[in-house]
Amino acid sequence: MEQYIQGQSRDLVDQSYGKIVNMMFATLGKIAQADPKYADILLLENYAAFQNSLYDLANVVPTIAKFYHLQASESYEQACTRHIIMIIYVQFEKLFQFAQKIEDLMYTITPEDVINVGV
Repeated sequence: MEQYIQGQSRDLVDQSYGKIVNMMFATLGKIAQADPKYADILLLENYAAFQNSLYDLANVVPTIAKFYHLQASESYEQACTRHIIMIIYVQFEKLFQFAQKIEDLMYTITPEDVINVGV
């Protein structure tokens, strides 16, 4: 599109970029919802592919740079954080459940019911 912009309205081309990218990200989100178990991996891979394929163009076109830095980078970070949290939870699920049970017991058992061991 950049090579055809000569003499054309920059605003019109920027609006087109915006519509295309917004539609891509909306469609990607819908596809990711189809399989919640792998949603964040799908998002990570696609946001990374978007960034890798548009790196050079983002350095030249401010509108693409905006989507590159604000939307794709931020969405990538969020998906990465969610995926890491999920991995940690899966690895330590029993520990988290045990801690939750202990915390629940703290609200249901009175101090008098706790046996002093070794006293």
